[in-house]
Amino acid sequence: MGNMRKHLPWIDLAFDATILFLAAFSATWMAMGNNGILAEAGIGFLKYFTVQSNILLGVVAGISLPFDILLLTKQRKASPLPLRIAYLSAMVGTSLTFLVTMSFLGPMMGYGTMFQDSLLFMHLIIPLLGIARVLFFETNEEKPRWQWAFFGVIHMGLYGIYYTINVAVHNGYGQLEYDWYMFGQSGLAIGLGIFVCLLCLVFFASFGLVKLQALILAKRR
Repeated sequence: MGNMRKHLPWIDLAFDATILFLAAFSATWMAMGNNGILAEAGIGFLKYFTVQSNILLGVVAGISLPFDILLLTKQRKASPLPLRIAYLSAMVGTSLTFLVTMSFLGPMMGYGTMFQDSLLFMHLIIPLLGIARVLFFETNEEKPRWQWAFFGVIHMGLYGIYYTINVAVHNGYGQLEYDWYMFGQSGLAIGLGIFVCLLCLVFFASFGLVKLQALILAKRR
């Protein structure tokens, strides 16, 4: 374990650079019009939670790069705790995307469709890289606290508020232009119910990932 700990800064540097590059590459690819289902060319692609969560993970990975270099040059012993929490929280969003794709969208629409073009990176490759980076190669070994799970809910909470208001203001229930996930096709009450269920799912997923990271770090010590 001590030998692996010595190489963690190099491993993190490789993961962070790769995640940043793939997030930027896949987002640009989608924006240029090379998309599959649940995708959109131009600035409109930012409305999707999948896109937002991948970009957020890429941003956090980019912010981590200077600290990886400081670790390599031995100017720091570990990454800052707030950055570690931010990485964990961003990873929760892409993990949700991966989970929904593998358990629901893939069987329903076909994995070939869900992994088409830029979606291959956003639905599969980037989420798996984020999970591996956060769970197995974290340099800050402070014991995780279960309360960190709430940070993983923030993005989904804000997204749900925006989505609900956008649909309600335009009275766009069941209209793809405003209700692109079709959560409100059966009315506002059903849409809000779906939103609450998603928030609960995200919290429990976040809680589980925090606990899993704690177990992995405990075995690594």
